[in-house]
Amino acid sequence: MRPLPICLAAVIAGGSALARSGPVDAGFDRAAATHPTMRRTVPVAPTAPEVSAAAIDLVYFGGPVLSGVEVLQVIWGSGTYLDGVANGGTTTSTRLGDFYHAVTLSPYLDWLCEYDTHTQAIGRGGFGGTIKITPSAANGGSTVTDDQIQSELVAQIGAGALPFPGANTLYMIDFPAGTTILLGSSRSCVDFCGYHGTGSVDGQFFYYAVLPNFTAGSGCALGCGRDPTLFNDLTSTASHEMVEAITDPAVGVATVFGPPLSWYDPINGEIGDICNQIHSNLAGSDGVTYVVQNEWSDALAGCIAQKPNHAPIAQCHDVTVSVFGCTASASIDNDSHDPDCWDTLSRSPSPAGPYPAGLTQVRLTVTDSSGASSSCSANVTVSSIGCDDGIACTTGDACSGSACAGIPGPPPKEVDDRVVLSRSAGVDTIHWDVASGATASDVLVGLISALPSGFGGADERCLGGSLTSASASDSSIPPVGEGFWYLVRGKSFCGNGTYGFEAQNGSSTLERVSGTCH
Repeated sequence: MRPLPICLAAVIAGGSALARSGPVDAGFDRAAATHPTMRRTVPVAPTAPEVSAAAIDLVYFGGPVLSGVEVLQVIWGSGTYLDGVANGGTTTSTRLGDFYHAVTLSPYLDWLCEYDTHTQAIGRGGFGGTIKITPSAANGGSTVTDDQIQSELVAQIGAGALPFPGANTLYMIDFPAGTTILLGSSRSCVDFCGYHGTGSVDGQFFYYAVLPNFTAGSGCALGCGRDPTLFNDLTSTASHEMVEAITDPAVGVATVFGPPLSWYDPINGEIGDICNQIHSNLAGSDGVTYVVQNEWSDALAGCIAQKPNHAPIAQCHDVTVSVFGCTASASIDNDSHDPDCWDTLSRSPSPAGPYPAGLTQVRLTVTDSSGASSSCSANVTVSSIGCDDGIACTTGDACSGSACAGIPGPPPKEVDDRVVLSRSAGVDTIHWDVASGATASDVLVGLISALPSGFGGADERCLGGSLTSASASDSSIPPVGEGFWYLVRGKSFCGNGTYGFEAQNGSSTLERVSGTCH
């Protein structure tokens, strides 16, 4: 929590409050604009105040959120730290670093997508590592103010000790034993257990959270949590501040109930304040169980650490598609969705399509990222407005399922008897009328003495193949005592016509066949 004892998560008196008076804007107390997690410091961990769901009025005021938080653990100099804060890591250099790494990649952040804005979507984040800084003498005393913390962060960033903040960077700062942090007149481990705030460097906001020392004997060890293990109380407080920084990062510079304030209840504070000191065990991405604080889910009107997975909802509708052709692609999906805002869906229709002309029943199965699924069915009707089988000689093309077929056309008719041969300057020229239905012609030539019926002889040759004109020329000269014969046939996409038939007594008998012209 931060800039605004705005959200004194559990004020000394045990409640949450926003210091304000009069109209909302005028009542936003910027002087108290550091958002602390407040808990009573008494020997026994206090009971968190019960807040009725009906009393919650969480409002989005138009400010930014952290889309994918990048946590950097900052160790504030040398000194004594709670075991695990500055040592003991398994996957990172510290045990607390392990916590950040595991929790930012866990379902603990998934459901925060219910706090997406029109321009930003909240997802899982990551851990950028642990960095130990050496604060300046001016800022490294036993008492450190929030202004000094911001000043030191700016100096460390400028010196390159801390990486320059990105839009999602969150510096989580741990302080050693013997350090008292002052937030206005409030004191760490007396008035608050932690807070998150907003600073500026080179004209850009940066976000940070302050975690006082939790070693045995400190005020925070006595009053900041319900768990008998101090490290668990620390992770609960850290998770509280981290999630609030994700959903309301710029609270530290807010001066009105409007931007850059983000998700905030003017009476009860941020989503961590509403659920202050309500803990859960959470399995991190590393398989280790950690203690985290529950956060307010406006969608469920309750305090949760993670949401249960719900099966997606498959919704289908009948589809009719008109196409030129015999198949079409179509989707029967009618806004299938998942109640869980963080889930992604895969869609598997069966059969998958494209679908043939006519009616096909299709079953759609939608599956979420956890493997839960649901199905629905609908009809796809493909209405063909015509098709082309790609065969030029067919007519009446029509669909039969996914196949388009037409009625084959006949090959060209026989060339009629109007074939004229003329000779000029030693060149024979043949003219003919193109056969009915033909798009081209073949001209065959051979010796009269070898004119066969049936299949042609070895002497014949193709004078012209696939001629688009109705004439051909031949300058060759037959042997003495011989002559040439010429035969013409039509051809088209539907096949070849005939060269003719042998005639006997006025009747056609054996067809003249030749493979010389192709």
